[in-house]
Amino acid sequence: MKYTLLASLVLLSSTAHALTQVGDFGDNPGALTMFEHVPAGFVGVMPLVLVLHGCAQDSDYAQDVGLVDFADELGFGLVVAQQVGSNNVNGCFNWFEPNDARPGLGEAASLANMIVDFKARHDVDNGRVFVTGLSAGGAMTAVMLAVDPEVFAAGAVFAGVPYRCATNLTSALSCNTASATKTQAEWAARVTDVVEYNGAWPRLLVVHGSADGTVNVKNADDLTLQFTGLHGLPTTPTSLSTVAPLTTKRWRVNGVDVVKSVVVAGMGHGTPVDPPSCGTAGAFVLDTDFCGSLAALEFFGLVDGDEPGEGEGEGEGEGEGEAGEGEGEAGEGEGEGEGEGEGEGEAGEGSCDCSSTSTGVVGIALLAILRRRRR
Repeated sequence: MKYTLLASLVLLSSTAHALTQVGDFGDNPGALTMFEHVPAGFVGVMPLVLVLHGCAQDSDYAQDVGLVDFADELGFGLVVAQQVGSNNVNGCFNWFEPNDARPGLGEAASLANMIVDFKARHDVDNGRVFVTGLSAGGAMTAVMLAVDPEVFAAGAVFAGVPYRCATNLTSALSCNTASATKTQAEWAARVTDVVEYNGAWPRLLVVHGSADGTVNVKNADDLTLQFTGLHGLPTTPTSLSTVAPLTTKRWRVNGVDVVKSVVVAGMGHGTPVDPPSCGTAGAFVLDTDFCGSLAALEFFGLVDGDEPGEGEGEGEGEGEGEAGEGEGEAGEGEGEGEGEGEGEGEAGEGSCDCSSTSTGVVGIALLAILRRRRR
C-alpha cells in the first residue's frame, strides 16, 4: 500500500515529542488552551497545521496520530488546540454552538487567533496553512474552513460533520444519526448564509469508518456535498475506486483533488493509524493499516514528491454518480442543525470500538445536561 511505502521513507522515531504550551496568544474568547510544535533546527518558511482533538481527548492526540513525528520529518509547524472542562465537561469542541462557530466568535475566534500568534513568532507560508481534526474536532475543522476560508488552503475531517449541521444540542442528535439529508445547494447555503466570501474555498479531505457507531458514515457524503457545492462541482465524483479497505471518491480540477472522500471498511469511530510507522493505537486512534495523518499530509501537498491530491493510489475511473445528491433529501429535521450531519455525537466519542479506556464518555444528550458553559 502506498501509505506504508511512504511511511517507511520518513522513518519516524518512537521518542515522545513534547508540545510547548503557549500561555498568552492574544484574544481568547473561547477560553481554549494552545500548544505548538516547531521542528528542531528547522530553517526557512514552514507550512502550518492546526490540530483539533476529539471528545475525551487532549493535545496528546497530535502525537498519538503521528503528526508530531511527521512534523519533525517533513518540516511543518503544529498548532494544537485543547478544550477545557469549564467549556465542555467531556472535552469536546463546541462545534454546534452558534456563539462558538460563527466568524469572530467564541472558540472559532480563539483558534484563528492561535494561528495569528504562531505566525507572528515564526516564519509561516501563508499559502500552506491547514487544519485537521477528529469527531468534535472534525466538526470544528469544518467550522474553521467555513468561517475562515481565506486562512486555510485545505482541511482534513476525520469522522466529522458538515458546517451548521447543528446549531444546538437537540439538532446535534440528528446530526449524529444522520436521520435526514439535504441537497448539495442546501448544504452549501449553510455556509454562504453566514459567511460572505468571494475567494477560492479550501480543499477538503473526508475520512470516515464504514462501521462508525457514533457518527453515521452518511455524514461523509454530506460533507462532500457541502464542499463540492461551495466549489461549484457536480455531485458526481470524477472517479470512484475501491482498493480494500478503502473506497475513495475524488472531485478533481486540473489534476488536483479539490474534494476527496475515503471510507475505511469495517472501521469504527476514530482516526486510522498504522503503527509503528504512523501513530500509536488507543482510544479513538484505530490500527487499520492505513495512515490517516499521512493521507491528510499527502492531500495537503506536504509529502515530498506528491502533488496536492495525488496520494492513495486509487484508480481514476468510474465515477458513478456517487456522492450523489445526498441520499434522498429527506427533510430538514430540526430546522437548523439537522441532518445528515455528522453530529459528532459530540461527547459521544464513547462508542469507539477501539480498545479504549475512556469508558466514562457519555452521549451527547447527557453531555448537554452536564456541560458548564462560560459566560
